[in-house]
Amino acid sequence: MLPRVLSDCLRSFFGLVTGTDGSLPEFEQLQVPRLRSDACRRLARALAEAYEVIYAAVMDPENCYSDPKSLVRHSPDQIRTILEI
Repeated sequence: MLPRVLSDCLRSFFGLVTGTDGSLPEFEQLQVPRLRSDACRRLARALAEAYEVIYAAVMDPENCYSDPKSLVRHSPDQIRTILEI
């Protein structure tokens, strides 16, 4: 993937993760708090796992990204902390 495209995708990802792009309105429609909490927790885990795959691919020297740390500025552990998991 082109670095510019990857950067745009990660910017959108971080907007979702940090809440600057707003929350997911679908979760607000869940009336049962336990179900809403469970859905949020599962989504957070899925996002963290997806980021970890992307992070590993970008950091892998075989994929030839010239400056990988400028693309993936946060470690997977930092993402898990942001997502509170």
